[in-house]
Amino acid sequence: MRLARVQDLREAMGFDDIPDINRAIEFALDAATGRCATLLRTEFDNANIADTFYIQVVPAGVIFHPKVKLRQGFVDAQSVTVYRASTLTQLDDANLRETWTAKVTVDATRGTLVVGGLTAGDHFLRVIYDAGFDADATEADTYDLSAVPDWLQTAAMLFARARLDSHPLFKEAEATKDAAGLESDAHQILLPHVRYMPDAVLPY
Repeated sequence: MRLARVQDLREAMGFDDIPDINRAIEFALDAATGRCATLLRTEFDNANIADTFYIQVVPAGVIFHPKVKLRQGFVDAQSVTVYRASTLTQLDDANLRETWTAKVTVDATRGTLVVGGLTAGDHFLRVIYDAGFDADATEADTYDLSAVPDWLQTAAMLFARARLDSHPLFKEAEATKDAAGLESDAHQILLPHVRYMPDAVLPY
């Protein structure tokens, strides 16, 4: 699916509603969506996910607040539920695990949690959450753009415009000139949101 509408990009570029133009923009937006996913290190499709983490805290007397990286970004913060247990077996048992949701801070866009209150010992965490975007109710090839941040839509359109610079139908178009500049602008928009965090605990 796409992070921007074909019609919106076509009109922004000043082109008429022509089938060949629309098809070229569709392909460009498809590629741009994949580019954004690769750079941000996340998928965009809506999913319900359960991630499991293991954290060992030493030494005694220390309260640890680790950051964990979820498998996907663009998390629905209200959907996040966190469980904690001392063993994996206990974590799988609803009667033995503890609910830890109130002790976490969620970065919904980047898909990270800061987990509070962990003292010395072994900690198994399970984070259950919804992430990603639903399809638009009327355009099955496009995400519901009311849920997609404006900055992400803009980056996708910039990448698409840069890709169209080499297309014969757009060669003389003012809106696609300076492909390198368009790509650079898109990179700058995405940079603060990239899910690169080498210090975070990863799911297993």
